[in-house]
Amino acid sequence: MRALFTLLALLAACSVPPPLNAENPVRNLEPNTALDFVQGPKLDDATALLAALELAKADKLSVRIPVAIHVAAGDLGIESAALDCAENPLALTLDDSTLGVSLLDRVRHLCPHEEAPCHVRVEGKWGPAFSFGEPSDALVLTVRDVLPAEPGETHLLVEKKP
Repeated sequence: MRALFTLLALLAACSVPPPLNAENPVRNLEPNTALDFVQGPKLDDATALLAALELAKADKLSVRIPVAIHVAAGDLGIESAALDCAENPLALTLDDSTLGVSLLDRVRHLCPHEEAPCHVRVEGKWGPAFSFGEPSDALVLTVRDVLPAEPGETHLLVEKKP
């Protein structure tokens, strides 16, 4: 019995994975988080901006857009968010239901000194993550990531079609 156990331990220690070939491709277990973006319409053209966002939604493409976020007093939550457009900011609902770390925690990290508002770039999909069939006129962005703001951003960025 001891010899059998020794033989099995030796076989397990000496086993090698099969060589990589067409039938056994490399499997990268790291998520591919790098997306390529192309420039969309200017942020101050609300009609073209909303049309581009709806097109990105239909094509299931990610967008990256500057957003101004107001944190509620006492860090109790996100009070409001708006597309960071020139003169007429469009009110937004940010859906963070797909994030592992809450949107509030990410905003706190990027704007620790209680800037009002906190200017960030939000990457995500246009529309709610989950819909239960009820119609809504709200402008919703499902957040995938929150990045520091880039000064002088003037355009929507849309994921390049594969």
